[in-house]
Amino acid sequence: MVSFLAAAAGAAGADNPEWKAADARIAACFEAADNDPRLAVVNGKYPRRDPSAAQLADTSVMTDQEADQLKVRIDQVARCRGMRIEAVGRIYPSLLASYGILYFQADQLYEYLTQKWITYGEANRLSKLSQARFRERESAYFAAATEQERQTLASEWSAAMQGLRYDSPPERPPVTCDWVKAALLCH
Repeated sequence: MVSFLAAAAGAAGADNPEWKAADARIAACFEAADNDPRLAVVNGKYPRRDPSAAQLADTSVMTDQEADQLKVRIDQVARCRGMRIEAVGRIYPSLLASYGILYFQADQLYEYLTQKWITYGEANRLSKLSQARFRERESAYFAAATEQERQTLASEWSAAMQGLRYDSPPERPPVTCDWVKAALLCH
């Protein structure tokens, strides 16, 4: 599976041999979590990327057993995230805040799913939106003509990170939520 960064970078930066090597290791790490048979049920209902129409329409909430599986997946991908943050920080440091937003949002969804505040379909919809917004930020980064433009984008993303917080849990779950800036607002 092609990483977000490699897909977006194209000719603008993916030719960097250091990035190619790091990205291959990172992709293998994430692929191991995606293919772990212990996580088959939760990965089938809540994929890390590209949910199907059926997954987007799933109105079920997470069971306790599935929450345990998701916690295993969270532990596995934490290592992969760490690898990605280290590589991005070294090779494309102006993208760090954008990844911070992406990972904060993923963590919010993990919490809302395990607490049964949102359905799988809602989590998949919100994850898909989060990933699309990440790709937009990433595309803007690689479209920037100068390092100064990339720094300006990074400053905007860092400012957005400063205001991130988890909102109070919904009163009557499951609920519908939307991303407001980078945080969830549920109703």
